[in-house]
Amino acid sequence: MKLSDLLFEGEYLSRHAADEIEFSCITHETDQLSAGCLFVCLCGTNTDTHYLAAKIAAARPAAVIVEREREFAPYPDVPLFCVTSSRLALTRLWSRFWGEPQRSLRMIGITGTNGKTSTAHILSSILRKAGHKVATIGTVGCELDGVPLEDDEESSGAYRTKTMTTPDPDVLYRYLRRSVDLGAEFAVMEVSSHSLSLSKVDAITFELGIFTNLSPEHLDFHHTMENYLLSKAKLFSMCRIGLFNADDKATEELISRSDCKAVTCGVLWSGDFRAKEVKLLGDRGCEYRLVQGDTEEKISLPLPGATSVYNSLMAISAAITLGVSPSLVRDAAAGLSPTEGRLEVVSHKMDSEFSVIIDYAHTEAALASLLHTARSLIRGGGRLILLFGCGGDRDRTKRAPMGAAAEALADLVIVTSDNPRTEEPMRIILDIIRGMPDKSKRRVILDRREAIGYAVSIAKKNDLIVLAGKGHEKYELANNKRKHFDEREIVCAAVNDKFKKQL
Repeated sequence: MKLSDLLFEGEYLSRHAADEIEFSCITHETDQLSAGCLFVCLCGTNTDTHYLAAKIAAARPAAVIVEREREFAPYPDVPLFCVTSSRLALTRLWSRFWGEPQRSLRMIGITGTNGKTSTAHILSSILRKAGHKVATIGTVGCELDGVPLEDDEESSGAYRTKTMTTPDPDVLYRYLRRSVDLGAEFAVMEVSSHSLSLSKVDAITFELGIFTNLSPEHLDFHHTMENYLLSKAKLFSMCRIGLFNADDKATEELISRSDCKAVTCGVLWSGDFRAKEVKLLGDRGCEYRLVQGDTEEKISLPLPGATSVYNSLMAISAAITLGVSPSLVRDAAAGLSPTEGRLEVVSHKMDSEFSVIIDYAHTEAALASLLHTARSLIRGGGRLILLFGCGGDRDRTKRAPMGAAAEALADLVIVTSDNPRTEEPMRIILDIIRGMPDKSKRRVILDRREAIGYAVSIAKKNDLIVLAGKGHEKYELANNKRKHFDEREIVCAAVNDKFKKQL
């Protein structure tokens, strides 16, 4: 393939002609360097591959795309193409390599701190109910009509779709291509603040962008809430219509920064769509009256909690904006199934005695919302037992506030490990318990498997155990290694042990 097929005039400066460069593959990973490849140097958060010019040159690439040429001055035989943003160039390369599949899809992008996965799941379900073929891309992976597009856990693509909210461009545009080839009409995707900041989706024009909410998160990357908000705002410069949560305080500023048509929905504040007369029905779900102008529909859904009201309202408002009839939306809402790892009930031998819920909540706001919902599900004076930790190599500032929320809202908190990555797990736990002055309400158990076993062993009649933080994940990341870790399996094994001891 010629470089001129993927990198166009006006996008680079070079002494070489792009139509004279032929390459065999594209990569930005130094461990995938090979003779004849097109290599893209990235200025990463941990590594700047411009400084690896000697290694890159030794591999004899067909060409190298750079933001700076000076590191390659000792290697004049390497064809360099200088761009303003190598990340944007990488996105354009992969989009064009796969034939710009996004142009054949009605693209829906969902951004916000919390609720992206559930909103995407609900919207995709409604669109499928309306007869459309839908690709869904996000935290739980890449699916077409609910079926995973790829199950190969060992492939780099499959791995990264399960550890990134928005996949890297080499994975993302390949999945969009496969979705188009398999007949997809819509692609509903979670768009993280990282992906927006790193230009992963810059090749996409979204038909509809959705903003769920904003609360402190990823400040290790963005540093300030203003930067975090600005990253979210970028989505609404890339879409035709923006749907905003009218009840979130960031919405006004986001709309003021957006050029797209703005549509709003809310519970507390009136918008183009509003949920009125909201009723939370515990484990039976919730219901509300959906008001749009002069029309109304009664919405009943089997998903519990206030967060389900908001997530469904966002998804329902989006579906109607996209042309689905309100009556069809109503029927689809009634048949919704839970999202994996979001208020997911674990079935086990002793579920008549106590219950176990798994949820992905990993911010202060999400954890507080989860615990309020969990409290409403408890019957007969049972206790709310929370088990959680915080991820390593991530924003430390959220740890103590999460501990404070846990202590305030749960009866017993088991603080444990959660994807420590390269950090010392006990250091993470110490950060958490700084927000938990009441020692009587907490237990510290470093090993998460052991902590789950302890929670199950002390559970009594009507107690509810909440395992927060990992949600859909079936792995643990520690010491730069990824190992199998499925909380559902661990819970069932612990329950079986407890059951045998009671015989």
